[in-house]
Amino acid sequence: MLEGYIAKYLRISDDDEDLGANKLESDSIVNQRKVLEYYIEHHPELSKYPVMEFLDDGFSGVNFHRPGIQKLLKEVKESRVACIVVKDLSRFGRNYIEAGDYIEQVFPFMGVRFISVSDNYDSFHKPVGIEIGFKNLIYDLYSRDLSRKVKSVKHLHQERGRYSGGDVPYGYRRNKEEGAAYDPDPQAAQTVRKIFMFAVDGIPPSRIAEILSSESIPTPGAYKNQSANENYKLKNHKSNLWTPAQVREIIQNEVYIGTYVCNKITSIKPRVMKRNDTSEYMKFEDDHEPLVEKALFQAAQNAIQVRGKRGRYKKEENPHALKGKVKCGCCGYGMIRSGKRVDSYSCHMGNACGSHMNIQTSVLEKSVLDILKKLMEASSEKERALQSTQNQILSELFKVKEKKRILEMKAGYCKTCRLNLYHQWKEGNLKKEEYFMQKEALSEQESECRQKLNLLDKKLSDTSFAKSDSIPELSGEDFSDNLNLTKELADTLIERIDVYEADRIEVTWKFRDILLC
Repeated sequence: MLEGYIAKYLRISDDDEDLGANKLESDSIVNQRKVLEYYIEHHPELSKYPVMEFLDDGFSGVNFHRPGIQKLLKEVKESRVACIVVKDLSRFGRNYIEAGDYIEQVFPFMGVRFISVSDNYDSFHKPVGIEIGFKNLIYDLYSRDLSRKVKSVKHLHQERGRYSGGDVPYGYRRNKEEGAAYDPDPQAAQTVRKIFMFAVDGIPPSRIAEILSSESIPTPGAYKNQSANENYKLKNHKSNLWTPAQVREIIQNEVYIGTYVCNKITSIKPRVMKRNDTSEYMKFEDDHEPLVEKALFQAAQNAIQVRGKRGRYKKEENPHALKGKVKCGCCGYGMIRSGKRVDSYSCHMGNACGSHMNIQTSVLEKSVLDILKKLMEASSEKERALQSTQNQILSELFKVKEKKRILEMKAGYCKTCRLNLYHQWKEGNLKKEEYFMQKEALSEQESECRQKLNLLDKKLSDTSFAKSDSIPELSGEDFSDNLNLTKELADTLIERIDVYEADRIEVTWKFRDILLC
């Protein structure tokens, strides 16, 4: 067996829970681990190797987009794995074509031994036979059939108005018993009722958001993290304030009058969804306990519609250069551009933020352009220095590769000479003592060449160009001397701009090696 370690791979899918308690128990992570540990322990040729575990908990086997298997395959490509052990072939993968490619072609080519305990298969003792192909095909067909059954059951649940998964709306918590989909969450439900009362009183969503933020009421995302112990990723890393959009979404959601709405999305393929048209939604009235009365809900809708007549913003034909990139340095939320009196950006969170951050558009664009020009000048100087360095590296690489070529020829010559000596000895043209003496001398010469080759290989890996990553570098040659701040230029170079007091700005660029100003 090749040098390396034993890789245990374990997997369980959330879909396996639908197969009953017996199947869940037999394929549980704990049980898989026990089976593999017992197998390795009772096979001496395996137990002498170090063991590493790779795990995918809650991932389907229909594809290989799994963090655990991807990490394992990376180790295989780097020749660190001597043997892979799984409980059965379905744990490795349920995709007939992909799983077959790895077991029948990739692993044998890489010299990796593959063992499936329950299937009594060991690639070290027997090659891949037709029975392995049939088993992979059966697992693939089984997975497809299971997927269809799960989808049909979920669709049946939706048609009957039964909860079939998905996020629970703010103000409710999941009902674990049969019947209604949701139960009221007393603390969040109180906030929802307060929002509807504010709306009916004529308070606009922007002002409602300010009131909720000033009272330090957690936003739906923050409340989910606090109450449900979930690691919900918040959009804003600086602060978590209510926005008018969040308030408007709550006011317009029919779930708060007891209507359960489902079939909003359809699964196209694993982890790929499409949103259905509103005409395809399924609605079930009086499904769960409402948080507000229907009369109050309708009054809030009417209030929003009346205020909405004062103007919806038309889509800009020529959006301004920094649209969506300017953020308030205090709260982290976006700043909006207004040109009523002076063309400027201001924090749209208003009193909720409290900073009332503001900067004139002309001042902001001039500051961004000035910084960009300085960066381009510094980048040009760096490019000239880098070009000189790269020329030196190229020269060094050529010398190293030439030395390597000569050493490889010498090592090959030593090997050929040893083979000729062996034939001369066998034919009786060379005495035994003389053969072994010359053979030892040639072996020492070849070993010396191999050691030098290893050192050169290390030098080649260390002596290379600085490789660029996915973040582009800034080059002065990419732009003209008469630089203008356009939407295309901003989208290419700028990630975001944080605005602080006294017109101070902080620009986050999309290119690397930033010159700090």
